[in-house]
Amino acid sequence: MVKSASKRIMNDNQWHSTPSFFGQYKQLTVGACVLLGLIMLLVAFYVLAKEIHFYRNAMAFEATIVEVRQQYVPAGGGSMLAYFPVVEMRNSGPISVDTSSQTNVYVVGARMRVLCNLSVSQKCIEDTFFDKWWGIVDLIVALIFLVPSILYVRRSKKDSGNLLTLKVVH
Repeated sequence: MVKSASKRIMNDNQWHSTPSFFGQYKQLTVGACVLLGLIMLLVAFYVLAKEIHFYRNAMAFEATIVEVRQQYVPAGGGSMLAYFPVVEMRNSGPISVDTSSQTNVYVVGARMRVLCNLSVSQKCIEDTFFDKWWGIVDLIVALIFLVPSILYVRRSKKDSGNLLTLKVVH
């Protein structure tokens, strides 16, 4: 009985590598991926715009850590204790660096490479790849969701169009 049902599904002209009862879930999943990809794309563009605005006036410094502060930061459903370095440069007072660690990896008196925008916001970030290019990482993740979903939608529309023309020809 099961073999005859599977053979009927396999021989059905409407079968496209997935049994028909999975079709609605595939469309729902593709729709969710497209929506999630578009939301992430908007977030990525916002983060990139903020980063470009920051980098336009930022300068790289080798600063000295003068203090390590402990603060609670949001984490999951609660919060956790994190350590934030405070640096001092020659022509400015102490500035908190926009980076943190769960363990105290910062040592008072140590040197740290930072990018600082001292003109407007007095903001500093650590001069590392992920701190500088987080917007690019967001963009790549958004494209991972968006591109395969859009390609699938285009392929399925093309396949459904070909099926209609084949039915008319026959």
